[in-house]
Amino acid sequence: MGGNAYLYAHARRGMFLALWNAHVGDEVFVSTPDGLALKYVVREIHPRVAPEDTSWIDPTPTERLTLQTSTGPSRSDPRFVVIATPA
Repeated sequence: MGGNAYLYAHARRGMFLALWNAHVGDEVFVSTPDGLALKYVVREIHPRVAPEDTSWIDPTPTERLTLQTSTGPSRSDPRFVVIATPA
């Protein structure tokens, strides 16, 4: 089963500010509404993605989790993207 779950949050405390500290191999947990905890492992980090590059939200042939945040306050600032796959 494939698919790309994409989550975005601002780089603020309590949101995705800590994403800047991600490392390959880190574990990511996503809680579902029914209380299930889905476990992923960080596989790729892309710290300077151009704002117009929206390919990160495209469907994928394999399951993955894409996390994205900003690197600055301007709309033209690069994006910070982390790719994780099921553990």
